[in-house]
Amino acid sequence: MKTTHRIFFLLPSLLFLSSCITIGVSKDPQPAKNLELKEPASPFSNLKSKTGDKAWISSKTNNVISYISDCSPNQDPSLDQLEQDALSGLEKLEIKNREEIPYNQRIARTTIGEGLIDGVKVKLNVVSFKKNACSYNLIYGGVVERFDSESQEFKNFTENFRAP
Repeated sequence: MKTTHRIFFLLPSLLFLSSCITIGVSKDPQPAKNLELKEPASPFSNLKSKTGDKAWISSKTNNVISYISDCSPNQDPSLDQLEQDALSGLEKLEIKNREEIPYNQRIARTTIGEGLIDGVKVKLNVVSFKKNACSYNLIYGGVVERFDSESQEFKNFTENFRAP
């Protein structure tokens, strides 16, 4: 299988598997409830997840938008830990941009990173924040060459995501 075709299967798998990873120190993550969000528009469609969180994949580019939450008691990861968890699947990680911004009435960290999955260069945009004893990572990812083509959809997603 050509590397370009393999990445179409690997990137969604990585992001899908990352949705099963606990964020912080929680062994049994408890997904957030009562979230307000607007699901990404077509060509994005629901990507099945075994957790209470959600992910959507683009039929056009295989870019993925997802969120991962954890409201487990006695967990309080730092923004550094949340960011590291979201980017942990990338080899040879290069942080292209990192800043702290106001988001959902809290301080959030936005991070854009590039790295390799199976030798193919991918790019992730991550918004990490904590609110009312819950931790969140909102993630957009894709092959570098296709990343920008649907980044506006992630911007729309983050603008409409409301944690209780």
